[in-house]
Amino acid sequence: MHRGMATAPVERLAKERGESVISNMKYNYTIKPTAEGGVITRAHGFEQQHFSAFNVKDGKFKMEAMNNLMLLRIDNTARGRTHGPLVNKGNIIHKFEDVDINFPMMMQNLNNPVPKAIELVKRLSDLNRASIDNATTEDSMKLYHLLRVIPNEGLENMWKELAGNPTYRSWFLDSIVEIADVKVLNFIETRFKANDLTHFEALQTILMAFHHLQVTPQLLEITKVFLKLPFSKSDPYLWRTVVLSYGSLANKYCVYTMPCLVTAVQPLMEMATEALRSGNKEEMVIALKALGNAGHPGSMKTIMRFLPGVSVTPLDLPLRVQSAAVQAMRLMVTRDPHSVR
Repeated sequence: MHRGMATAPVERLAKERGESVISNMKYNYTIKPTAEGGVITRAHGFEQQHFSAFNVKDGKFKMEAMNNLMLLRIDNTARGRTHGPLVNKGNIIHKFEDVDINFPMMMQNLNNPVPKAIELVKRLSDLNRASIDNATTEDSMKLYHLLRVIPNEGLENMWKELAGNPTYRSWFLDSIVEIADVKVLNFIETRFKANDLTHFEALQTILMAFHHLQVTPQLLEITKVFLKLPFSKSDPYLWRTVVLSYGSLANKYCVYTMPCLVTAVQPLMEMATEALRSGNKEEMVIALKALGNAGHPGSMKTIMRFLPGVSVTPLDLPLRVQSAAVQAMRLMVTRDPHSVR
């Protein structure tokens, strides 16, 4: 279980209620004795995972993976023997690059990925039209893998091919958020500037894209663009989603980045200050809620301007604005309890 839309910090009660993921792994080895020692002739690996958003026995989602290795022949066995004591050369260190995180492990040919991805979108859409087809799970993983290797131009070509069909269009928008890098942000920004998404499509796509994004300083700067696009403000529900999602994304960024500079929430602080200056009550509430999602201690002074009895220049603000200001400090308690107190 996680706290917040960005699901950044793990909820403390998760372990008390039961783990969401349970894994079982089993390895069997067949060893043949020889004059020089044992030789592994066969290895069998089996892994089973159960996942559930709730504490349900056996889980809601089950995945099984098996791997078999068999010794076919032995070549070039002649080698020098080692005499004397063994020398400790340290531990084996594995280094994983960030660029490969969350890549699904699917064995497939990645050459010419655009036609393959288009075909998979159409196939998944047709097979899951009336009901969910569990047999298409592997195709979904293959589609995510292909989308992550397709460049921006390829994604634009896919959009031109699929946007005319409402069902294909919906599947493509739901799948593209799994790219989780700068390409999906560039794609959504292009759609916002072209105004070729409905407000509901834009709302759902931006929400899931921010939710899945592996936020970095560079990506956080790019997401600030959505706070300035006219299309983001063309619908009140879409605007609220963009602002609140950015606040959660800033929180997710600060959880894993130390120190987290106040520039991460600077657009939200400016929005709150401008709303206070113009007297726009709705914008005040949205900005304060977004600052609450971010939970950055650097925004404390901005929030204090909305609190009665604390602000240097007291203002007659509605109760719901004051309530939003108080609730905006809920995530700051763990980071700066002294200031909140």
